[in-house]
Amino acid sequence: MRAIFFIIISFILSILLLINNFFDNKKRKYIISIIIAIVGLVIYSYAYYCLGNKDILSLFISLIKSVSAIFKMFAGDSLLSDVEMQKVFAQNSLVISTIYYLIHILAFTITISTIILATCKRYVYKLYKKIKLLNPKENIYVFYKYNEITKKLLSQLSKNKRKNTIIILDNEKVDHIEVVFNDLIGDKSYLILNESIANELHKIFTNELYKHKRIKLFALNDDIYENYIFVKKMYETIHKKTHNSITLTILSDDQIDLTKLQENNGFDYVRSFNKKDIIARSLVKEYSPCNYVEFEDCKAKDNESFNCLIIGFGELGQKILKRLFAYGQFVNCKFNCDIIDENYDNVCAEFESEFDFVLDDLISKNYSFITDNVNIRHSSINARSKVFYEFITKNVKNIDYIVVSTSSNKTNNEIVKNLLYLKNKFDNIDYDVFDCLDDRIYVYQHGLERIELNIFNHILDDSIDMPGKLINYAYTLSNSEDISKIGNIDYAMPEIYGKWNRCNSYSKNSSINAAEFYQTIIKVIGKEESCNYNEIIDYISNLSKKQKNYLGQLEHNRWSAFMLLEGYRYMDYDNNFGHKNDKKKLHACLIPYEKLDDLDKIEEKTTGKNPNYKEKDIKNVIMAIRIAELINKNFKEINNYELH
Repeated sequence: MRAIFFIIISFILSILLLINNFFDNKKRKYIISIIIAIVGLVIYSYAYYCLGNKDILSLFISLIKSVSAIFKMFAGDSLLSDVEMQKVFAQNSLVISTIYYLIHILAFTITISTIILATCKRYVYKLYKKIKLLNPKENIYVFYKYNEITKKLLSQLSKNKRKNTIIILDNEKVDHIEVVFNDLIGDKSYLILNESIANELHKIFTNELYKHKRIKLFALNDDIYENYIFVKKMYETIHKKTHNSITLTILSDDQIDLTKLQENNGFDYVRSFNKKDIIARSLVKEYSPCNYVEFEDCKAKDNESFNCLIIGFGELGQKILKRLFAYGQFVNCKFNCDIIDENYDNVCAEFESEFDFVLDDLISKNYSFITDNVNIRHSSINARSKVFYEFITKNVKNIDYIVVSTSSNKTNNEIVKNLLYLKNKFDNIDYDVFDCLDDRIYVYQHGLERIELNIFNHILDDSIDMPGKLINYAYTLSNSEDISKIGNIDYAMPEIYGKWNRCNSYSKNSSINAAEFYQTIIKVIGKEESCNYNEIIDYISNLSKKQKNYLGQLEHNRWSAFMLLEGYRYMDYDNNFGHKNDKKKLHACLIPYEKLDDLDKIEEKTTGKNPNYKEKDIKNVIMAIRIAELINKNFKEINNYELH
C-alpha cells in the first residue's frame, strides 16, 4: 500500500510540475517548483527510511543511482536491481507496474526538458516561435509600422486567449523593437521584419500550412499615402499568390473609398479609421453631454445648460466640438461652448464654414429651432497666460466640461496642471478635464486622479462600428410594422458587412450617430443602462403624448444637428426630388419638429402616402434601443467575432 501511496503522490507532483510550465508569473513558477522539489525529496527520503536505510549519505547516493537507473531503463537495461524497483514489482500487479513506468516516463521527459531549457532556452524559444507559425488554426496579424497605436493594439492582443501569430514590418532596428516588444507581448509568437521584406511575404503565406489561415493586415503608418502604397504591395505579394482570407484595417483620412479599395485589391473586408475621429468618438461616447444635464418628463429641467470649454482648436478640437454639438441638442437646454486658441484665425476656416448655420446671423435664423439654444464663442488667447487665468476664474462656476487638445503633450500637461490647481482652489467647483492627444485620452474627474480611456482596443475586433452597422442594416427592415424583430438580427450575417462596405462616409456617420444616441435616450427618460430593454421600450410606449413629443423632438434635433454639420440645408418639398436632394445636400425635414405635420400633408397630397415623420422619429428611438439590446445580449460574441 505504501508503494501505491508513493506512486500516486509522485504522479500528482509530476502533473503539478507540468502545469507549472504554463504559468506566466515567474515568481509563482519558482515558488511552485521549490515546493514540489521539497515535497518530492521528503517523500523519497521517507520511502528510503521505510526500507531500513537511515544513512543520509546513502540517501544521496541512492538519489543519484535512481536517476541513473531511469536513464538505463529507457536505454534498455533490464538487469536493474535497485531496491525501490524490487519493492514495486514485488506487488505483482500490472496496474502498479504500468503506473510506475508512466511516472518514470514523465520524470524522464521533465528531466530532459529542464536540462534543455536550462542550457539553451533562447534557441528553444526561437524554434518554438517558428513552430507556432505553422499552426493552421491561428490568425496571422501583420502590422505595418511599430508606433504607439501598434503598441496599444499588441497589448490588447496579448490578453486574447486565441492563439495568433504576429508579424511586424518596420525599418527600425529589429533588436531594439524586439526588446521592447518581448516585454509587451510576453511569450506570444511573433516575427519582426524589415519592411523591405514585405515583397517576400508571399513566400511565407504560400506555404501549404498557411493556406487556411486568416491574414489580418493593419496599415498604421502616420503617413496615410504610405499606407496606400503598403496596401498595393500586399495585394501584389499576397493576394495574387495565395487563397487566404485577408482583411484590412487602414489608418486613413475620412474620404477613402472602401468599396473601391476592397474591389481593386481583393480583400474580404476593409475598414478605415481616423485617429482624431476615434478620439472624438470615444470621448463623447463615454462622457456624453447628457451626463451633465438633469432631465424631467423627457426634457431638460428649467434653466439647464451644457457648458464646455475647448482649449486648442486644431483638427482634433474641432472633431470633438462637432460630436458634442450633435449629441448635446436637448429640449429646453442651452449648449454653450467657449473656444480658446491663440492661433484661432489660422485654424478656424473649416470650422466657420461647417458652423455657418450658427455663426452667420442671416443663415442661423432659418434654423432657430437649433441655434436659439446654442452659444459658441472663441477667444484668441494663450491658455497659459494671465488673461486666460482671469477668464477661467471669472467663468469657472459655469463650466462642466473642459477639453485640452493643443496637439502638444508638454503644453497639454502644463494647462491640465493649472486647471486642476484652479479646481482645487475654488470650493463647490467640479468640472471634468479631458487631456486629449492623437493617441490617448486622460480623464480627470476626482481631484488629481487620472484615468486613461481605452480608445483603440475595439480596432482589433471591429466592435466600435458594430452598432452603426446593425442600425444601418435595420433600416432595411424598418418598413415593417413590428420592429421588435430587429433585436433578433444575426450580427454575423455577411449582408450586414457587405451593405456597410458599400456605404459612403455620410451614411456610415449617420448610422453611427443614430445608434450611439441610445445612451442619451435612456438618460433622458430617467432609466439606467442596466435596465431590461423591453422594460425601457414598454415605458416609452406608455408615455403621455406630450412626453412622446419631447422624445420625438429630441431625436429630430439630434438628426437635424447631424445633417447641418454634414453640410445639408433646408429646401421646400420638390415634386421632382421629393423631400431631399442628396447631390445638392438639401432636405425638406430641416424644420422645427412641430412643422413636420405640415410637411406630411404636402407629401401626402403629392404622393398619396403620409410619411408621418413624427412617428418615424419615435420609431428611430425604439430602433436605437433594440440595437443596444442586441449588442448587450451578444456582447462577448460580438467582441470576439472573427471577420471572415
